[in-house]
Amino acid sequence: MVGAVNKTSDFYRNGQLLKNLVNPSIQVILGFKGENELMAALDRGEIGMYCGPTRSTYIREGRESTQTVVGGVGNPETLAALGVDDVFAGVSPEDRSVIDFSQFQYSYFYAMALPAGTAPDIVKIYRDAFSALNQDPEFIADIKAKVPDYKHTEGEALQAAVAAELDTDPAILARYAELTK
Repeated sequence: MVGAVNKTSDFYRNGQLLKNLVNPSIQVILGFKGENELMAALDRGEIGMYCGPTRSTYIREGRESTQTVVGGVGNPETLAALGVDDVFAGVSPEDRSVIDFSQFQYSYFYAMALPAGTAPDIVKIYRDAFSALNQDPEFIADIKAKVPDYKHTEGEALQAAVAAELDTDPAILARYAELTK
């Protein structure tokens, strides 16, 4: 059994992907209030797994030795550092595209966005400030204490990545919707 919060949660969608691509006998159980409740249910043996935490979550909460990571998708360097196999390795290239699409949101955390139409000079001020913040040794030490594998992405690069993601093939979006029902 895979625990999940509700049908709009990443825990549910990721569980459904696992069920529909890897093991159709998996049951996704709804109703947990969040990741802390899922972790407690896992520790008590009430569920067999849940789909959602990042490597940073495990390290930050000191849980890397209390739970076994089976596999994951996303950043290949993170997976290699964990020493785990990708449980989705055997899926078709088309379904791999669906998985990659579903995991894009986990590539960037703490994104800062301004409203569409913000004047370019204002955008530059914010981007320069963000860049300067990521050069501050005190800030870097503080955030790496919480997110050990933190790395920042400059605004232009992130905007290009989001634009590319928004241009996803409609067939991939339709397959994602089908697999996460």
